Amino acid sequence: MWQRTIKLVVILLICFVASGCIVSTENISEERGKKLKNSSLRRLEPGVTTKDWAISTLGTPTSRNKLDNDTELLKYEYSKTVNHELDIFILFGSESEKTTRESVCLEFKDDILTRYWSEED
Repeated sequence: MWQRTIKLVVILLICFVASGCIVSTENISEERGKKLKNSSLRRLEPGVTTKDWAISTLGTPTSRNKLDNDTELLKYEYSKTVNHELDIFILFGSESEKTTRESVCLEFKDDILTRYWSEED
């Protein structure tokens, strides 16, 4: 009786291994916006950097908002989503998704940089 059970288990294992589709993984990554380099941000100097220089150096911002008293806020947004999928034969499957977001805000008064900051989540 035990020999028959062992033979059956061995045959099933051979079929399982021979199927060729035991483990499959896939990573899909999607990026949106522009990731600003730290080296570019270090060149920004409040009280010195002009809005035109910042735009020509960093590129077109994601959004521009006029605030009170001749103040304008430029925002550069970037996000990256990674989708990870794991399948083990027909027995198990899992999927996970992780999104990271970064934004850099530059505040200008009379076209001169007054301050800037980064936000992450």
